[in-house]
Amino acid sequence: MFGTWAKPKPATPWEVEIDRLMSLQLSAVRPKERKKLYDSVQTIVADKLPIICLASPNLLVGAKKSIGNFQPAILDHATLWECGTAVPEEVSSHRQ
Repeated sequence: MFGTWAKPKPATPWEVEIDRLMSLQLSAVRPKERKKLYDSVQTIVADKLPIICLASPNLLVGAKKSIGNFQPAILDHATLWECGTAVPEEVSSHRQ
């Protein structure tokens, strides 16, 4: 998890521990054991805060003016989810 192509080795002892716990939980057969290991990871993450989660209430998408019936969806990828309903503007104006 913390050893990646950009940083081949974990930089801190707690990163090493997270990697160890994640490796163990991947092979844990019993759900209770897996949960206990994952809970330990969550405790470390909550304590060290190595991840900054960003969220935005606004989703900005765009399309050419010539595209009619363009209705972005809330699911990824917003501009492609309903792409079957978008039509060239000249077709859209004939449908009305």
